[in-house]
Amino acid sequence: MNIITEVTKNGRIQDGIATILKLDDETFEKVIERIRPLNGQMEDFNFYYVTDKCSRPDRDYQLGLEDLYIDGKEVVRGYYANGSRVSVQELFSMFEKLLAGFPEGSPLHTRLERLLETRGLEAFKENYVNTNSITNSDVVNKVFEILLSQELFEKFLDYEKNKDVFQIEGVESPKYEICTTISKIFGEMHHSETSRELERTKAYFYIPELPKMQERVKQAYDKINFNRYIGGMYEFRSPVAGTAISRKGEEPDFTINPELVSAVYEGMPKDLSLEEKATFVYAKLCKLLLYDEGALYKRRLERADYITPYSKDVMEAIIPGSKVDCVNFSRMFAKFVNQFDGDIGAVVLASGEGSRMHSYVGLYTENVSASFDGTGTQAGGVSDDLMKAKLGLPLYGIVARYDKDRVLSNAVKKVYPMVLGREPITQAEYMKAFETKSNIEVGKDNLGDVLKLAVKIGKERGLAGNELTQFLDAVSHMEVFGSYLEKFYIGQKTERDGEKSFDRVILFRRSSFGLENDNPFYVVETKSGEVKELDKEGVRKAYRGCEWESELHKCEDIDLSGEVEENTPDKTQNTLKNPPTAPEDHGDR
Repeated sequence: MNIITEVTKNGRIQDGIATILKLDDETFEKVIERIRPLNGQMEDFNFYYVTDKCSRPDRDYQLGLEDLYIDGKEVVRGYYANGSRVSVQELFSMFEKLLAGFPEGSPLHTRLERLLETRGLEAFKENYVNTNSITNSDVVNKVFEILLSQELFEKFLDYEKNKDVFQIEGVESPKYEICTTISKIFGEMHHSETSRELERTKAYFYIPELPKMQERVKQAYDKINFNRYIGGMYEFRSPVAGTAISRKGEEPDFTINPELVSAVYEGMPKDLSLEEKATFVYAKLCKLLLYDEGALYKRRLERADYITPYSKDVMEAIIPGSKVDCVNFSRMFAKFVNQFDGDIGAVVLASGEGSRMHSYVGLYTENVSASFDGTGTQAGGVSDDLMKAKLGLPLYGIVARYDKDRVLSNAVKKVYPMVLGREPITQAEYMKAFETKSNIEVGKDNLGDVLKLAVKIGKERGLAGNELTQFLDAVSHMEVFGSYLEKFYIGQKTERDGEKSFDRVILFRRSSFGLENDNPFYVVETKSGEVKELDKEGVRKAYRGCEWESELHKCEDIDLSGEVEENTPDKTQNTLKNPPTAPEDHGDR
């Protein structure tokens, strides 16, 4: 907006203000209309003198509010002047100072009030609602009620005791809506005095109460876990973008099997905090349930997605010792958590797409936001928590997104030993105990003996299937089996929960450094824990018709194709063909 004024002794801003206040009523109304925010479009303020240089001196100047067009013709002169642009804060603070100098109800007092209203708090709220389509105007009003009243603000910080005070008609979850709106208006101010959102507000609006509200927002961030409401990990996103969410109340309903309920809650103290209860349940589920390695072969069963279709019968049949995939483990843990009394919630998260989709849980309390991933594999091949809980190793699937008071880490330290019956030990300590368990000298050329010992220890800990695989992988990474080891994975057809699935078979042998390899295979059938020594032909005969897990885990020396003969004693062999042309890469193994 260009205001053209004559030069007097007051200075550019004062002369500009004087010009505005002296305008005729019609032109003054145009000024008010131009200053008002229009769907997010904001006018800048430029005060020019009639003597300022311009690009079109041939055109007549216009005293007062300059029109850009008259009768369809461009008339603006295009002024050049240093300091012609005036900030909202400087201009409107002068409007406010002048207001006190005129009697209330006088024409100039009224004009100054109207000017201040164009960029005041009510104008900001109206503009915010108009430019944020999903925003509820009642919620925006409630936010500023809270921030402008010390009494109401203190009640908001103790929300659970004052829920009735903050009821908003038509808003199902007022606290979620209020916190989300605060974060969007004021931005995050955990580690700084201001934010990008706040600076933008100051650039276009004049709200004298803003500094006081800003301080209260900082106090709220210190008291309330805003990450619970605004953290990117827990916002709705499409699977294509990376994360999909099922929030509390959106997952299909089912009843947890009483046998599992009893086993999970056995030994749990009654005085645990919400975070401690959640950690206890997670550790118990990791200890009680097994991962279904058949999920790694879903594409062989013509399953388009890695996500398991919901089955009420399957969920209600899960008991201690049941096999689950990442989806059903996450559903079960979230179900336990969302049945707790108190301010806690769990959501089921899914990242990736198609056969690479992986599910885990996001958990919220006022103190923490965290992800709980029972079946995910860490970088470097370190195994999942379903195996770790059975061996008493530290849990790695619990990751705090917000935990400034270390509530969650302290909860793990307190309750995990309760679940184990002892303190967890490190992998290095476990491997040392592994070595001392027998007189076998690990790491030497005695692969068969050491492998049998490892399987024996795993079975003693109740490991089978995927957990035994994970344990052997962890042992292998620490070179307990020695260096230059080759590993291959075979899927053996089976049936689980009334559906076709696979059990895993692992082949171990020493590498021959690219030469023809005649070293024997040591074969571990992870379901039974049986260890066999076979040559190439022995492997081919024993597992003909089975499936290599992927091209990455295939032994090129062995062809498993071909139908299983009718007189073969083991008629459970897999007869599926057509292995995938590209390797699969799942988040949990």
